Amino acid sequence: MLSLLSLLADSPFTSDDFLKKLIPNFWSFLIQLLALVVLIMAVVYLGYKPMKRLIQKRRAYTEQNLKGSEDALKKAEAMKKAASDNLSASRSEANAIVSKAREEATRQKEAVLLEAKQETKKMQEEAQAAIAQETEKAKKELRDHVADLAVLGAEKLLEEKSDSKKDKAIVEDFLNELEEDDG
Repeated sequence: MLSLLSLLADSPFTSDDFLKKLIPNFWSFLIQLLALVVLIMAVVYLGYKPMKRLIQKRRAYTEQNLKGSEDALKKAEAMKKAASDNLSASRSEANAIVSKAREEATRQKEAVLLEAKQETKKMQEEAQAAIAQETEKAKKELRDHVADLAVLGAEKLLEEKSDSKKDKAIVEDFLNELEEDDG
């Protein structure tokens, strides 16, 4: 371009001279122009169009992947929601089961306590009845023993009926005999 400007500056401006100086050899210019057109066409057919097809395929692949990702995301969200709903239902069911188990345990506890109280009361009544029976038996044995002793004492008194000193000695002997029997 500098050479073109220097050419224009050196010579007076005429169109024939300008064209001769611009295109010194017409056939050479035409061949170079045709080579440039062939080169551009080769680049378009061999480089641009395959690259354009490759870019379109890549765009379609990317769009397909995006659509697949969106579908997978929607499925994942739906599965997450279903899992969350399932978890909530399971938790409420577990809470209901635990509540029922606690109620049943409370009922069983109350039943066991009531049964234990009844058993304790029955055992106390039986023990009191046994104590009363043993007390009555001991009282009866004591009465029988006292009666036997009184009869025995009376017999000895009647056998040796003499005076009050003798009676007193007999009673003391009788009491001594009782002490020896008990001891």
